[in-house]
Amino acid sequence: MMKQRVTRTAGFSLFFLLSGLALVHAQVPQEPTEPPSRLSMFAHDVSNWVDHIITDAKHIITDTDNVSTDADRVSTGPDHHRVTHSPPLPRPVASKEKTPTPIQIND
Repeated sequence: MMKQRVTRTAGFSLFFLLSGLALVHAQVPQEPTEPPSRLSMFAHDVSNWVDHIITDAKHIITDTDNVSTDADRVSTGPDHHRVTHSPPLPRPVASKEKTPTPIQIND
């Protein structure tokens, strides 16, 4: 009795799964009748951009482990003590013009 019930349930489940699978594979992909909305295109662009940024970041992180910089090399030439830097930028100077002080009039 129990074995017959289990067999019947398993048979129905298998039939149900195979029917659904056959229906899914029988459908022909349809072309969209209208172009995607602006919001959909924007979301697609943003997701592609984020994926691009994440992929580039992974490459940058893995590539910098193998790259040596100029600081890693020690110069032993006659001018090794001379370091060329760009001149410092001038500091901003406060304006010497007096700005008018706002006057509050109480009525």
